[in-house]
Amino acid sequence: MVPIELIAPSLAKTFTLAVEGELDLEKLPQLHSQMLQHASVMMERMLNMPAGERDKLIQQLSPGHILEEFYCSDQWPTLAGLQQSGEFDRLNNAERARRVVRCELELLNKAGTDLEKVRVDFPLLWQRLQEYRQVLAPYMSMPVPWGKGVAERLARARAQYQDHAEFLDAANKILQQALDDTHHFAGLPASITRKNLSYLLDVVNTCGDSVP
Repeated sequence: MVPIELIAPSLAKTFTLAVEGELDLEKLPQLHSQMLQHASVMMERMLNMPAGERDKLIQQLSPGHILEEFYCSDQWPTLAGLQQSGEFDRLNNAERARRVVRCELELLNKAGTDLEKVRVDFPLLWQRLQEYRQVLAPYMSMPVPWGKGVAERLARARAQYQDHAEFLDAANKILQQALDDTHHFAGLPASITRKNLSYLLDVVNTCGDSVP
């Protein structure tokens, strides 16, 4: 699996002394845009995605990157923190694309975090965020398999089915679906979750075999 290394692009801080009682009407909708929430979820999904699936999405996203436009310079690899001793220029196309997308995701997260302290081309960043959301939509709606959803579904099944055999059948389907869903994720949390779900499935199946 090819890891995602964080680039940490820099943003120039701009502090403007506010007049008492003055409301920054331009900044207000930006602060309510939830840019950070959207960007952080996208980063989490990309980090926990199998490398093959992630690379397919990267090939879709990288050609439309906004880094040169955002930094207003053809030296954008240096300004974005990608260029170290000419390393970026020597990378193959696939690795360059990975680093560009990593950098954009970091930029969106950093801009969302620092919106109160920086003045950036918000419309440009917001439009790029929407493009990421469109490409990642199938993954954004997919719950992470290590969340509370499986336990909640099992609890509802326990309350719904009084018959032991019916409950075991429902539990088997819930756990198997959750196990299948883990294959859309990579990393340590997904690996641990797969082992736990496999163990629970074995327990359920063993109990089911003993039911007359």
